[in-house]
Amino acid sequence: MELKSIRMTTILLAVLLSVSALQAHNYGRFRASANLGLVNGGTLGIRVDGDEKENRKSYVNLSYMTSDFTTYGGISYSERRQWNDRFYYVWTGGFDAGKIKQLYIASEPQEDDPEHAGLLMPHITIGVGYNYVRWKTGSAFIEWDVGLKLLLTNINVGIEF
Repeated sequence: MELKSIRMTTILLAVLLSVSALQAHNYGRFRASANLGLVNGGTLGIRVDGDEKENRKSYVNLSYMTSDFTTYGGISYSERRQWNDRFYYVWTGGFDAGKIKQLYIASEPQEDDPEHAGLLMPHITIGVGYNYVRWKTGSAFIEWDVGLKLLLTNINVGIEF
């Protein structure tokens, strides 16, 4: 993927997050997490909806992931629903865009082949989470998800504030 395409994707993601921030001014909650696994990165989210008892929370998230074989960013919408006082389940839908290293299994690479290919992939997951520390204005959490995305599963550790 060209540098120009990556810049355009970054600008698009920043604009979408800004629009989401305007809608979320009533909720004033953010979340940040470190995504751990084969590909590491981070996610920043802004709360866009929820109920008064905080049994349901919706976020628009921006993520960036990188490793030796891929680099990508994405935007997604996630919804968390409390199961009990500490546990919750979460579903996420969105897309990821970036680059991935070309693999040559059956043939040799040609001289004019690019080292990386562009990618645009849907991001649909379900998962469970646990709030292991809570305070008046937020919580610390750990989540595990599985689904259709570049990597099948992630572990996310983060805070909501």
